[in-house]
Order: sequence, then C-alpha cells, then structure tokens
Amino acid sequence: MRSEGAHIGKRVRVRNDHRKAELRGLKGKITNEWGNPEYPAFDVLLDGGDWQLFWHHELEKVEEDEISARGQSGATARS
Repeated sequence: MRSEGAHIGKRVRVRNDHRKAELRGLKGKITNEWGNPEYPAFDVLLDGGDWQLFWHHELEKVEEDEISARGQSGATARS
C-alpha cells in the first residue's frame, strides 16, 4: 500500500508475503498512524478483535467491491 493511500478508518488486508504467516490475509481497519509521513506505521484493529502495528508496505487496501460483498453475504451486526 502506498503511504499516501492509507488513512485512519481505511479497510486494509495484510499482504500475503508478510513475514508472519498467521497474519497473512487478515483484514482490519486503520485506527492510528505513527512515525514519518513518508514511511508511516499503522495501528490496525483486525476483524478478530486483535490490534497489530504494521508498516505501510505490509498492507494493501481492501477494494470497495469486497466490502460490499461481505455486507451482502449475510453478515449481520451485533446489537
């Protein structure tokens, strides 16, 4: 992910070449940005509820059609 394309609230996925296999492909939302604007790191709240810090190059954006498909697949919000 390009650093200028990432911002708080953006949906992201951990790249499939991440060094930790257990994190590959996980999705979440950026909640905070740290460091130099040219080489930022991001706090990501993963869909499973865990928090993780990532460099911008370890993430890729989740396309809007993937987000829409998830919402239409029968997933429901909890009250």
